[in-house]
Amino acid sequence: MRKPFLAVLFLAVFSASASAQPLIQHVPDDAALYIGWRGVNDLGEAYDGSNLKALKDTTDLPAVTSQLLSVIEKASNGDADAKMVLDLIRTIGGASWRNPTAAYLQQTSGPDAKFPIRFVVLWDDQGDALLAELARMIDQAPPDAPLHAERQGDMVTLTIGTPTTEGADGLDLGPAGSLAQNPRFKQTLAHVQPDGVLVVYADGAALVSLIDTAVEADGIPQEIETWSKVRSATGLSGLNALAWSASFDGPDWRVDGYIDAPSPRKGFLTLFDGKPITEQELSVVPASATWMLATRLDLAALLDETRRALTEIDPQLPMQMDGALGMVSGMTAVDIETDLIRALGSAWVVYTDPGAIGSGSLGFCLVNTLSDAEKFEQALLSLQTTANMLMSQWGDQDFTVKFLTAQDGSGDGAMTVHSLGFPFVAPTWSVYEGSLYVGLYPQSVLAAGDFARAHAQGGGDSIVTNPRYQQVRARLGNEKASSILFADLPQTAAGSYQNLVFISQLGSGMIAMAGGDAMPMLLPPFNRLEPYLAPAGKTAWSDEQGYHVRAISPFPGAMLLGPQTGSNMTFAAPMAVGILLPALGAARRTAMQMQSLSNARQIEVMRIMYAAEHGDEFPGGIGVLWRESNLQNAELFLSKASGKRAPPQFADWPQPRQEVWIRQNSSYIFVPTPPMDEDQIPSETISLFENPRDSMDPEKIAVGFNDGHIESIDTAQARRRIKAQTGMTLEVLIQHQQVVEPAP
Repeated sequence: MRKPFLAVLFLAVFSASASAQPLIQHVPDDAALYIGWRGVNDLGEAYDGSNLKALKDTTDLPAVTSQLLSVIEKASNGDADAKMVLDLIRTIGGASWRNPTAAYLQQTSGPDAKFPIRFVVLWDDQGDALLAELARMIDQAPPDAPLHAERQGDMVTLTIGTPTTEGADGLDLGPAGSLAQNPRFKQTLAHVQPDGVLVVYADGAALVSLIDTAVEADGIPQEIETWSKVRSATGLSGLNALAWSASFDGPDWRVDGYIDAPSPRKGFLTLFDGKPITEQELSVVPASATWMLATRLDLAALLDETRRALTEIDPQLPMQMDGALGMVSGMTAVDIETDLIRALGSAWVVYTDPGAIGSGSLGFCLVNTLSDAEKFEQALLSLQTTANMLMSQWGDQDFTVKFLTAQDGSGDGAMTVHSLGFPFVAPTWSVYEGSLYVGLYPQSVLAAGDFARAHAQGGGDSIVTNPRYQQVRARLGNEKASSILFADLPQTAAGSYQNLVFISQLGSGMIAMAGGDAMPMLLPPFNRLEPYLAPAGKTAWSDEQGYHVRAISPFPGAMLLGPQTGSNMTFAAPMAVGILLPALGAARRTAMQMQSLSNARQIEVMRIMYAAEHGDEFPGGIGVLWRESNLQNAELFLSKASGKRAPPQFADWPQPRQEVWIRQNSSYIFVPTPPMDEDQIPSETISLFENPRDSMDPEKIAVGFNDGHIESIDTAQARRRIKAQTGMTLEVLIQHQQVVEPAP
C-alpha cells in the first residue's frame, strides 16, 4: 500500500502545483527543483486584460470539475482507494489551484536524514481546513510512510521524506538563505520571464548529484564506474540549469524556456548547436499553409555522437550497434548508414496546406532537402522492393498490399510517386528535385510537387511571405531560430473544435446522467471563442550561453486547435483501426520472420566457423555448438514466434544444464552433414531448419544451407528435401536433437 499511496500523493501535489516565484523566500538555496505558482486568486494585473480571463467568464470550469469529481465518486461505489485519490485532488489540488503554491526537491544528508531526498510543498494563506485534511490522509497512510504536515504562520507545508529542520520561518533555508539569493538561480531565471504566473527551475548539477548519491549508495563499483562514464560521455556535466516560465504577454499567453549549457558543449548537448533554418529551406512551404514545423535534426551527427558516447562508456557497445546496423543492411541489401542516414539533410519541414486535401493533419507533407538525392532514392527503391517481396508472402492471389509507382507529368519535370496501396491511408514518398517528400496520401505529395515546380519558375509564394507568419515571427523575435512552429489558428480552429466538444461531452454527459438539472458545458460555443483566436507559434535557438525556447498563443491549450482531423474522423478512427489491425498483424509477422531468418543466419555462420576450427568437422548438434562456442545469449536459439524465453536464472546454471535446456528448447534444428572437405556436398545441402511449431507461419520455415545462406521456404518443400537428403523426417531430427544428440 505504501508505494501506491506515495505515488498518488506525489502526482497530485506535483500536477496541481505545476498548473512564478511565489514563496521563493521559503525555498532553500540548494533546492534541486523548484515549481512556483501564483494561484488563480491573484494572477496579476495582466490577467484582467487577457484572452484567458475573457474565456474563463464564458464557462464555469471549477464548478463543472467539482461536479465531475462527485460523479466519479458516486460511480466508485465506496471504493477506498478511489475515495483517497478524489480527496487528494479536492484538498491538495483545490488549495494549489486557488492560492500561491511552491514545491521543491532537496537532497538531504546528516545523521537524521533517513531518506536521501525530501519533496516539500508550501501553501500560502491557508486556514486550518487544509492542515486537518492532510493530517487525516496521513493517518490513513501506512505507519512508515515518510509524510509530515505542519503549519508555519499562515503557511501549510507537506514534506515527503526527511522533515525540514528549524530555521528561518521554521524551514531549512541552507547556508546562504533562500533560493532567491542563489546566483545560478538568478542568472538562469533572467533568460525567461521570472515573474510569470508559473515558474519552474532545475539545478542540473544538483540533480546529477542526486543520481551520484543514489548510485554510490548501492556500493557496486561497476555501476559507479559505468555511471561516471555515462555522465561524462553524454555531456550531463555541462548542463548547469534549466528554467521554464508561463506569463501573459498583452492579451496572449507566452511560454519561455532556457537550458544553461554554455559552449563548448560536449556529448549530446552538441546537438543543440543546430544551424538556423534558412528562408531557402522554408521555401518548400506554400504561403497558404495553415500549420508548419521546421526544425534542424542531423541524424548523421546524432549517429556519430551516439557511437562516440558508447565508445567512451564501453568499447564493445559501438561494435554491437554497428553489428545491428550491419545485420539490417545485410537483410535489406541497403547500407543503412551510408545510403540512407548520411544521404539525408539536416533540415526537416512538415506542413499542412488546404490546397492538398484540405486543412487537416492527415494532409501533412514532410520535406527533407537531401545531401545525396540519387543515393537516397536508390536505397529507398531497394527497400521498397524488399518490402513488396515480404508483403507478397502474406497476401493472396486477389488482395496483396504493395507499393505502387506512378509518374506525374512528363520530361525532366515529371514526379515519380510511390504509394502503399491500402484503404484509408496510402503512405507515399517521392524524391523530386533533390528533396524527399512524404505524406499519408499521394495528393499531399503531388500538391507539394506542383508548388515546387511553380516556385522554381518564379511563381508560388512561400510561407515567408505570409503576413500572419511574419506577424508571429516578429512577436517571437530572433532570426536565428533552429526550430520554428507556426499555427494559423483562425483558419484551423473551426474544424478542430468539433472534436474537442465531442471529447468534453464525455464529462458533461456523465454529470447529466448522474442527476444534473442542466447540461454543464466544459467548453463554450465556438462563436464565443473565435474572437480571441490569433496565429500562434514557437521558436528555438542556441547561442554561446545555451538553448532558448519561446512560444506565443492566444491562451493556454490553444495549440489543440491546430490542424484538425475533422469531426468525421472521430467516428472513422475505430473503423480504420479495425481495418489496419490485420495489416499491423502482417507487419508483426514479417518482423518475426525476419528475426528468425537473422537468428538462423548467425547460427549458420557460427556452425561454419566451428568447422573451420575443428578440422572441417561440423558440430554434432546444437548443444555442442553452445558448449564449444562459450555463448551467453540463449535468445539467439529461440524464435520470437515460439514465445519461449530463457529462465531468469539461466545465466547462473552450470554449462551442462544450459546445454540440455538449449537442446530441448531450441527453435533451430541441425541436419547432419559430412565434413566440409568432402567435395560431394553441394551448396544447396540443407544444414539446419526452423522447428515448424516455433515458426510464425507453420507452412513456411527458415532453412539454412551448406554455403551459409538462409531462405524462407515452404515447410512441405523442406520436408521433401530433408527426407531425400537424410532419409529422416523433420520430427525424427527434432527428437534426436532434443533427446539423443548428437543426431545420427
